[in-house]
Amino acid sequence: MARPGQAEHRKRKRQAEEAAARAQSHGGSSRSNSTPRAGLPLQMQVQGSGPSFQVASSRMSLGGGAAGEGNMGEEYEEGEEEEEEEGGEYDSFAQQGEEGEEDDEDEDEDGDAGEAFVIGNADGKGKGKKKDKKGGGAQVLPVADLPDDWEGDAEDGATYLALAMRADKVLPTFTRAENPWSSSAAPALPDIGEAAQPDQAAAGPSRHPALPKKSWQTVFPHHFVEYRRTIAQSWPPSPPLPYPSTWPKIPPTSQRGEWGYYINGYPRRKLSPPARPKTAASSAKGKGPAVEVDEEEGLNAEVDEEEGMNAGGGDEDDVDMDLEDEEEAALNYDTLEPLGERHKSRDPHVCILQKLDTFHIISVLTTLTTHIQNTLTPLESDLIPPSYDPLTSSSSSYRPHSRKNPFTEHYSRWIYALLLVLDPFLSAAQVSALRELARVVMRVGAWRWVEAVMAGEVGLPASSSNGGAVGEGGTGAAPAPVPWVMGARWKYARDSREATGVAEKEMARPAKEQITPNEREEYDETSVDETLGRCWLIVHAISAGWGQKDLVMDLEEMFS
Repeated sequence: MARPGQAEHRKRKRQAEEAAARAQSHGGSSRSNSTPRAGLPLQMQVQGSGPSFQVASSRMSLGGGAAGEGNMGEEYEEGEEEEEEEGGEYDSFAQQGEEGEEDDEDEDEDGDAGEAFVIGNADGKGKGKKKDKKGGGAQVLPVADLPDDWEGDAEDGATYLALAMRADKVLPTFTRAENPWSSSAAPALPDIGEAAQPDQAAAGPSRHPALPKKSWQTVFPHHFVEYRRTIAQSWPPSPPLPYPSTWPKIPPTSQRGEWGYYINGYPRRKLSPPARPKTAASSAKGKGPAVEVDEEEGLNAEVDEEEGMNAGGGDEDDVDMDLEDEEEAALNYDTLEPLGERHKSRDPHVCILQKLDTFHIISVLTTLTTHIQNTLTPLESDLIPPSYDPLTSSSSSYRPHSRKNPFTEHYSRWIYALLLVLDPFLSAAQVSALRELARVVMRVGAWRWVEAVMAGEVGLPASSSNGGAVGEGGTGAAPAPVPWVMGARWKYARDSREATGVAEKEMARPAKEQITPNEREEYDETSVDETLGRCWLIVHAISAGWGQKDLVMDLEEMFS
């Protein structure tokens, strides 16, 4: 079998013979044609304008005349023979290109194109180069031609590339990932029928009744995040709302203790008692003009015996008595300064929140956390049922009581409002402050539940207003014990107001007008439902707003 370079050598030899013949026929004109062109290396000089390159060897003679041209052809042959014997390579990329053309032609004739190495331009448009039929560019690596139903593992590189190209064809042009924070990706709402049944099954067989329902736990984080996003679009308001001039100044961050007075109202100070007016007798002692008395009148004046005995030290006793009376009057003086805006509690209005930055809000939340913890600690130490009877003799509903409330509704409104306008991106120390607040609130909920169990407060009203048991449709049957479920008391109170027409009166009444106790039973913010509802609201808000999902798991473990 001929070596790969022999065919090229024979071709070059024929081209050299033809060039020598043309040079002999043209005579002197060949001298000018053989002159090297300026700016090109000797190995790259070509003769003629034909498609084939006439490559000159570095040892070829550039002499003129027919003899010179003949010598050039002979030396070219001699040089090619030496290169063939030594196994040398070609001198330029043009020779390699022509070799590639011949190789492509031979491969096309043999029909073995699937395994060929093809060298060409990146766009596959080179002359004589084979364009990849399956891909977008020229194929430079061998790819196996596998049938469509071929299955198995790749044993070589060609098979692996064929499998990779086959898998690439079935992939989509682009992929889209769902944005978990998109407003359109709202969680699926629970069934209304299930949420409306305040029974034990709604809370789940293994779920503690003090915990909120799974449906609320799923929907609330989405609502809270969207509410914060809506507020952030126009926060702070422009122009800012005016701050009332009668209100006290907002305490700075350095005066953290002042925030308790600012939120709950400053105490009223006692006024100083007014100065006692001096009597005529006391003012005349030692200060009046001297009265001239005759010696005979003084001796003959009638003097009472007792008055005469006390005449010597009377002035000193009067002065001591006046001082004691003034001190006692100052201690017993109960007049306070007039009640003003300074002494009233304040709600978290926009005119206040707009003046607080992130550091200020964290400072206020830390102050409230400390106050709640200091109030809760002595209550946790001694869980004793209150000294009152929780159930009255005339009614099965419990009476509002005057127990200490470590987490008031007023505090919960402030904390929730501050969380709504707090920056979503916080430092580690600031997130730690929020986690401490959530854990203190969780302790409040646990304490209130234990106290309610010990006091017997976790039972629903035994009968409704029409005589039927709650949940039995008011058939007049004997009241059955109903297990306590969080939120069921709220629903019962709402249904009772709608049944008696109180709800319509509340809607038609001005907002500022108070509702009398005869129309609605007295509101008790220390009830189990109210306290637990406030606690779980703050815990889930911190968990959803700042990604503290473990707080919800800790809450469920606390009541497991």
